[in-house]
Amino acid sequence: MDSPLHLIVRGTPVSCQSNRRFVREWKEEVAQTAREKCDTPCAHLDFAITITHFYLEQPRCDADNIFKPICDALNQIVYRDDRQIVERTARQIPILRAFTLDGLPRELAIALWEAKEFVHIHLFRVKPRTMPIMRPRRTLCMSA
Repeated sequence: MDSPLHLIVRGTPVSCQSNRRFVREWKEEVAQTAREKCDTPCAHLDFAITITHFYLEQPRCDADNIFKPICDALNQIVYRDDRQIVERTARQIPILRAFTLDGLPRELAIALWEAKEFVHIHLFRVKPRTMPIMRPRRTLCMSA
């Protein structure tokens, strides 16, 4: 997957703390949406993901609680394992409030125009980053 992936999942997202049946149904909805856009999962890439819940009424769950079921649902469809996600962002935005979005993809524009609750999943490849080598600091020990 070299280009960004945009998925629109219509409906109310389910928290990881919800009833198991509701979580399973939501994960299947997310998985089915992903299958329509992805042929084979990527095994060797690192990804960043942004999940935005556009809502009409104040959500009952936190943005971070909707993250896990969505990422789990994308396993073996978009990527081999959700450990490949190295950066993540979760947010909730009321549909009827004014906001600014840069680079609006077509499918997101259509979903916003419909003005019904949905989740936008934006997944894109990130290049591996190197961390600087951490060297221990020298400490001076004063003996008595």
